[in-house]
Amino acid sequence: SNIFLKNLETVEGANVLAHLKSRGLNENTIKKFKLGYSLKDKDSLLSTFRKDGVKGEVMKQSGLFIDTKTGYIDRFNGRIMFSIPNSSGKIAAFAGRVINSNDQAKYVNSPETPIYNKSKILYGLHESKQVIRENKSVIVVEGYLDFLQLFQSGIHNCVAVSGTAFTDQHALQLKRLCNNVYLAYDGDSAGKAAAIRAGYVLLRTGISAFIINIPEGLDPDDWVKRDGNTPFLEALKKGEKILNFHFNNYKGDVSTTSGKTAFVNDVLTEIIQINNPVDCELHGRELSELIGVSPESILQLLDGMLKKQQRRKK
Repeated sequence: SNIFLKNLETVEGANVLAHLKSRGLNENTIKKFKLGYSLKDKDSLLSTFRKDGVKGEVMKQSGLFIDTKTGYIDRFNGRIMFSIPNSSGKIAAFAGRVINSNDQAKYVNSPETPIYNKSKILYGLHESKQVIRENKSVIVVEGYLDFLQLFQSGIHNCVAVSGTAFTDQHALQLKRLCNNVYLAYDGDSAGKAAAIRAGYVLLRTGISAFIINIPEGLDPDDWVKRDGNTPFLEALKKGEKILNFHFNNYKGDVSTTSGKTAFVNDVLTEIIQINNPVDCELHGRELSELIGVSPESILQLLDGMLKKQQRRKK
């Protein structure tokens, strides 16, 4: 990461530094979170490693190189680099982002390695865990830049998922720190769908999940850069419970009977995966209120689905 950071001082890296600043990031944030640049040359990092006498096997396991027919080449050449630390602050992986977005792959991430497990690592957690504990809540974003923009604006109880979907392991890590999670995903339909999926992962773990309404077509990074953090913090206060948000953004027409039935089935399919029977019933009652039917009919349906699930397991 020190090599990538130093590369920002080269002639080639000067453009990248200017690009990061144009994205609203200051030098303090760039240094604190060890952003950098991987030179365009296909074996610039490789030759540095070789000069330092790093063994071939270690290089192979690091995930920094790709093994081609003609030998190793740098995995991230010509990309902006994000250092991904584990929760104790030791760098475990990297993500490389294109500068000109005509490249097919916007991000390239380190592959899984002995020290990097994507479904466990939350970007920024080493810096934010104390504040999360104090606030008893955390904001989860999808992108590295979303996290950096929020953190720089003074919102420190946040983390980003690192190049993967939100998992049960992510949820369990957050559960050790707090009980309220606010999901601030992109304001487009893909972002909303991903936030709903993540919300149900959190419910399964027994965490209260809220979704922040981000303006259509913006992501938290753009929004905070454009308007400062006040509108974001206002939206945070109005965060919607997962079931509510799902209902308001459902793909079907919930004003019709068939739409409501489909919605109920979708939600119950998620709810029956909650192991705690009290949580399960409480969410069932919440659903009945939302749809405007008696709790008994929802709980009866829930019971039938649970019995079916048990039979399948047997």
